[in-house]
Amino acid sequence: MRETKDSFGRSISYLRVSVTHRCNLKCAYCMPGASGATYPQGDMLTIRQITRLVSIFAPLGIRKVRLTGGEPLMRKGITALVRDLRAIRGIEEVAMTTNGVMLEQMAPALEEAGLSRINISLDTMRPERMRALSGHDVVETALRAIRTTAAKGAWPLKVNVVAIRGFNDDEIQDFARLAHELPIEVRFIEMMPTASNRLWDGRGCIPSAEIEETVRRDYELTPFPGSSSGPAVVYEVRGGAGRIGFVSPLSRHFCGDCNRMRLTAEGTLRSCLFSDREIDLRPGFAKDGPDGWFLEKFYQALAVKPEGHALTQGSAATCVRPMVAIGG
Repeated sequence: MRETKDSFGRSISYLRVSVTHRCNLKCAYCMPGASGATYPQGDMLTIRQITRLVSIFAPLGIRKVRLTGGEPLMRKGITALVRDLRAIRGIEEVAMTTNGVMLEQMAPALEEAGLSRINISLDTMRPERMRALSGHDVVETALRAIRTTAAKGAWPLKVNVVAIRGFNDDEIQDFARLAHELPIEVRFIEMMPTASNRLWDGRGCIPSAEIEETVRRDYELTPFPGSSSGPAVVYEVRGGAGRIGFVSPLSRHFCGDCNRMRLTAEGTLRSCLFSDREIDLRPGFAKDGPDGWFLEKFYQALAVKPEGHALTQGSAATCVRPMVAIGG
């Protein structure tokens, strides 16, 4: 199996692919504010173009692809894309991150297409808070998707919770209870200073150590052996059905183990979430470029991958593109 390493010796095996910059929610830390454009400009890559790029990058050592957005389930042809990506030699896993709103109706087709695993983002279980955060009350829909997916057991399921002081910090135990009740992994994620984040003031981030301390008041956590959860530190919930993970991009930098690249919906390669340095792949499609042209651009993106982001809880955003323009 071939490995491709960056200038700091990190093996790159994971490609996050944003398939759309559209979303049915408008979460405050992801979407730009009222004064900014709602969506990035420019056409999105076609399903065929995405598949071609992944097939070109797979021989370099890309083994895992995660489909993001925006909301990936809003992208026409998403199940065909999953099927096509699973057929690429060397691709071992095709995962997806979704808000869960459309998941129940699309789950059978996604399962048939070969989706490997799924993450559902849910930051609050209070309808009024969900409305304030995203503009819509989709709590019951998302919770039903979580419970239905967990009961069926077709995929390993993670629930991503961005912990925000003064917003959902009193729901930490509610989410921990969900991991106790269901065979899922609840992952608490420190809020990050993304561009146009209307909630970020440097005080909303809750360090993972504080979240873990809160969880341990009611639940006994034991290290989960052999975890493959990437940046998450994962624990089993003693006496429970599931696990709890903590993702700490600010209080415990994991840049030294970063194995990922990002492909935006309009066709640029990013080597770091917090850097606006991008390599544009669109000219290659415009001139019907050979595979070698795209390989060269991949290595260019790899060459500018930074050693780390150096962000702290008091940092301001270091990039100008909002999360929805990059891919969550």
